[in-house]
Amino acid sequence: SRIRGDESGTQGAVARIIDHCDRTRVDMVHQLASQLNFVVVGGPGQGKTTVTNLIAQAYRTALLSDANGLSGAAQQVLHSTKLRLEGEGIALPRSRRFPFRIDLASLAERFTQRGEVSLVRWSAEQVSDRGGTDMSSTAIEKMLAEWPWLVILDGLDEVAAPAIRDSIVRSITDFLEDAARHDWDVILLCTTRPQGYDGSLPSVFFRQLELEDLTDATALALANRLIEL
Repeated sequence: SRIRGDESGTQGAVARIIDHCDRTRVDMVHQLASQLNFVVVGGPGQGKTTVTNLIAQAYRTALLSDANGLSGAAQQVLHSTKLRLEGEGIALPRSRRFPFRIDLASLAERFTQRGEVSLVRWSAEQVSDRGGTDMSSTAIEKMLAEWPWLVILDGLDEVAAPAIRDSIVRSITDFLEDAARHDWDVILLCTTRPQGYDGSLPSVFFRQLELEDLTDATALALANRLIEL
């Protein structure tokens, strides 16, 4: 997917975002006055979730590319991801940010069933649930303090209830203010459909990127690739 109005005319969405993260060391003194984060706006089927998955995999691959003792399955994932990125003309991230992807529909369900929670606490809960070990909010904050992060928030438009959406936006803003206060080097990437987005993410924090429709040639090439698979 490409960005509407991209000044280069050639950079796709994934390459544009990775390039931004490579060049940005978040200076928290000035963060509140800078659009260091992205909200990617695109219609259904334009590839918002695919973009976030590919970006997350690119950063995981960069982090693990020099690792020893990986399983055969993990090595195969790394190899296939590198091939996919090379095929799209996308270089591996030079800045090895820790990628953490959050499905906002799942977070909204957590808000509905058990009350509001901070993004740090939700991250700790997700690691604990998936990793089979107890992860505390303090441990997540320690990681944020010691390593650059890219936090991906996918599907703001899928949060249907206005009150819950407002609570999630408030949690996002609180997280960025905490990042500034604690000097965390963190960049946020949020996705939404235009129909479900009212500009609720503060423009002081976020720059908006709009995905273009695929060209006929690109759409056919992707369809042929899918058929081959």
